[in-house]
Amino acid sequence: MEKIELAAERREVIGKKVKRIRAEGQVPAIIYGPEIEPIPIQVDEIDLVRTLREAGANRLITVNIGGDGDPHVTLARDVQRDVLARNLLHVDFQEVVLTETITSDVPLILEGTPSIVERGEALVNQMLNSVEIEALPTDLIPSIAVDISELEEVDDAILVSDLELSDRVTMLTDPNEMIVRVSHPEMDVEELEEAIIEEELEVEVIPEGEELEELEVDEEGLAEEEGEAEEEVRDYMM
Repeated sequence: MEKIELAAERREVIGKKVKRIRAEGQVPAIIYGPEIEPIPIQVDEIDLVRTLREAGANRLITVNIGGDGDPHVTLARDVQRDVLARNLLHVDFQEVVLTETITSDVPLILEGTPSIVERGEALVNQMLNSVEIEALPTDLIPSIAVDISELEEVDDAILVSDLELSDRVTMLTDPNEMIVRVSHPEMDVEELEEAIIEEELEVEVIPEGEELEELEVDEEGLAEEEGEAEEEVRDYMM
């Protein structure tokens, strides 16, 4: 696999003053790791965008800082963007130790189409978009392809345990987690709403006669109580 390199310069400007750096087409960033003090750097925005697109989150990036002799082998971790313009605001690069394992989230890419879905008889629901793995930095994988073309029946599913990985990679996600499942086509929205309303309104209907009888009993009892109360008042007044 081709080595990915990125040129950078040490950054003296910190805090709110980094706006000036961004105005000059530079992106503030930082390199951190278990064996180094954090290093503030700045990187050309065009070069950084190209590098992040190529490397993603799981390919090693060798950052060469001008004036420093030793390159830093890193992974792009926290990438901050402007909410509206989507411009890069800041990037954290984690320096790795090539002899120590690290954990990383790997995206799952679905491939193929089940024949039952092509016929319009079912849908594929994706429950997991990524899994967590552990490996040496050089053994990290950018993504995992999940072939779903062999799913044939409703309720057929693919679990994490079905994924085939190199023996140099350890899966940390629960093997019983479901990645995809074939299900019946969703109901029409109006039909679904009607079904929900009917279920909520379903109550036990009391026959009209029984309801009237209960009311009569309650009224008779109330009249007796009122009569007793009036007698007690008369006795007291006398």
